Amino acid sequence: MIYLVTFSTTHHAMAADVLVENQGNTRLVSLPPTISAGCGLSLLVEDSSVEEILKILKKEKIPYSNVYEKIGMQEYKKYGGEN
Repeated sequence: MIYLVTFSTTHHAMAADVLVENQGNTRLVSLPPTISAGCGLSLLVEDSSVEEILKILKKEKIPYSNVYEKIGMQEYKKYGGEN
């Protein structure tokens, strides 16, 4: 599965990327045009470790806005909610 974690600020997105860089297959990417969020960046998580990533972000107090699961070429559905 592919997930996108969105953030309200670029600072939070970059901090999250640094924090979880050794936690699996993750990378910082631009938001697709079908998703609107506070900043234009999101953390892409390419496996089922999304729950572990979210736990790390919460523990380290890095707020995220939403989590989306990719369901098609440019289709996403909301997976999680406010941090």
